[in-house]
Amino acid sequence: MIRWLSVSAWGLALSIMLGVMFGAGGYTFYYADGASYLSNNPAACANCHIMNDQYDGWQKASHHAVASCNDCHVPHDMVGKYLTKAENGYLHSKAFTLENFHEPIQIRQRSKDVLQQNCIECHQEFVSQIKSYAAAHGEEANCVRCHRSVGHRPTEGARRFNNPKAPPGVRAATAAPAPGKQSKLPYLIALLLAATVTVLVFMLMGNIAEHKREAEQVVFKIADVDETTTDPAEWGKNFPRQYDGYKRTVDTERTRWGGSESYQHVDEDPDWRTLFAGYAFSFDYREDRGHAYMLSDQRETERVHKVKQPGACLHCHASNIPAYRKAGIESGAPGELTDPFNSAEARVQLQKGFEIICALPYDKATALVEHPVSCMDCHDPETMHLRVTRPGFLNGIRVLAESDEPVPHLESIERWRKGDRAEPYEPNTMATRQEMRSFACGQCHVEYYFKGDGKLLTYPWHNGLKMEQLEKYYDDEGFKDWTHKTAGSPMLKAQHPEFEMWSQGIHARAGVSCSDCHMPYKREGAIKVSDHHIRSPLLNTARACQVCHNVTEDEIKARAETIQDRTRALMVRGQKATLDLIDVIVQAKEAGATDDQLAPLRAMHRKAEWRLDYIAAENSMGFHADQEAARILGEAIDYARQGQVQAVKLLGTLAPGPQVTRAGG
Repeated sequence: MIRWLSVSAWGLALSIMLGVMFGAGGYTFYYADGASYLSNNPAACANCHIMNDQYDGWQKASHHAVASCNDCHVPHDMVGKYLTKAENGYLHSKAFTLENFHEPIQIRQRSKDVLQQNCIECHQEFVSQIKSYAAAHGEEANCVRCHRSVGHRPTEGARRFNNPKAPPGVRAATAAPAPGKQSKLPYLIALLLAATVTVLVFMLMGNIAEHKREAEQVVFKIADVDETTTDPAEWGKNFPRQYDGYKRTVDTERTRWGGSESYQHVDEDPDWRTLFAGYAFSFDYREDRGHAYMLSDQRETERVHKVKQPGACLHCHASNIPAYRKAGIESGAPGELTDPFNSAEARVQLQKGFEIICALPYDKATALVEHPVSCMDCHDPETMHLRVTRPGFLNGIRVLAESDEPVPHLESIERWRKGDRAEPYEPNTMATRQEMRSFACGQCHVEYYFKGDGKLLTYPWHNGLKMEQLEKYYDDEGFKDWTHKTAGSPMLKAQHPEFEMWSQGIHARAGVSCSDCHMPYKREGAIKVSDHHIRSPLLNTARACQVCHNVTEDEIKARAETIQDRTRALMVRGQKATLDLIDVIVQAKEAGATDDQLAPLRAMHRKAEWRLDYIAAENSMGFHADQEAARILGEAIDYARQGQVQAVKLLGTLAPGPQVTRAGG
């Protein structure tokens, strides 16, 4: 009888334990909407906030109309499908609960294999030859290596108790109690197990509930912000995570070829004083610093104190949209300052005020603004959606869309071109979200010039975004930034053409935006936000680069620095060649060469230094488009050396001697 009671105690303990586990597990399954994972509905994958970006990307990708998540990520047979779902669900739940998953989340090898098999199964008739070729060469085809964007557009112990093969010590421990005694051990074990499991399950439930609440708390509604709020601190009350990153743009951590320290390039490399002779950059050419410094650095530079500058300089250095709109209203534009930015009235205000302030002297224009580039310049205050606000960009992207130059990396422009073009291209309503993650940066990280007597800031995108297309526009306009002091050449000064160079690179063609690299997503608890500490990806390779590149951080950095070192080496050669050309032009001028004789040499000088400066002024040391950077610097060296050869020939005709005498006679 006692032996039977002992066995029943074990059964009772196991029953309690299993009951608690199944009960709590069932509740957790219900609370987490587990039934949805048994369906084919892709929205179920976004139940977990971790997958929001993947779900959003799938909705915009080319496979959206023909394939769901299950079509790609689980086997197509019934048993394999649900076994894989169960396995993935268990691993995901464990990783997210313990918060020990890799950031960014990475696909396992088994899941890669399933994905590869499904690609092949669906596209069998197209890939059979590729498979055969790869197999014949001992290689393995990897579909997503080239087609990454088509899918996402960025206990043993319990068995031992009754195991007849268990070691003697274990069997002895499970032997029945002595006759006449009833063991309390089974009840104690049942109590402890039930209590432990219950506590763990409810900890899991609490963790899930906490993370769900946290994921919903993306904004703290404390301050009212509208179209007049230029102070980033006011926005920071509602968005403290983003504001914290914005404030950290004052940091000065450097990479090998860049950083945020206010040093003089012309002191670090005096050759640039000669290259910029006669221009304001010859005496003040400072290293670019973070967004928090943009306005103060401009107000302090000697270029605005020693040389008369227009209000157009403010376009990319201040939170100036309210100032533009206010000036427009004061000059007769309709509407109010608080009108939505995309309204017709606001656009008239913006353009009219932009034209007025561009023409003002800098000291008067800068008095109209208070803060550097701020939240409202990139975000709608009502919805926080990304937007572009700079009039120069809005005008520039419109003329680019109207050109015939292919821009395959800007799909919304290509789509607009195929339409009736009844309305002008409007990025704020027509561009994709991924495009806007580059357009917001491309508002200011561009090449531009001040056009006409009104000094209207203009992007030279009328022919396209390539370096020589910008140059052709300037040549057709007969524009020059300055005349070189010693060589007398009509010169061009490059600004900071990051958007144009990125457009020529592999990342743009792969659908990678500026924000993906310079503002990668980061996790704070359950919240996933874009990092507003804008800086070089080389200072943050795990989140900026390893999302796409499955190699070590050291390897990523080594690849990038190799590109930059080679670009720098070509720049040094370009500097030397251009300086040699300047010297020989000066010699020819002093030897009596006329302006007509010097004109071809000066044209070579303009072309060579424009190309050299284009890469020097672009803030990636060639990385945004490494082959394009090498091509441009190669042309710079070539033009400089061609001009030098022509100048030497000209000097030969001017030098004293029999040839000159015969020519004079």
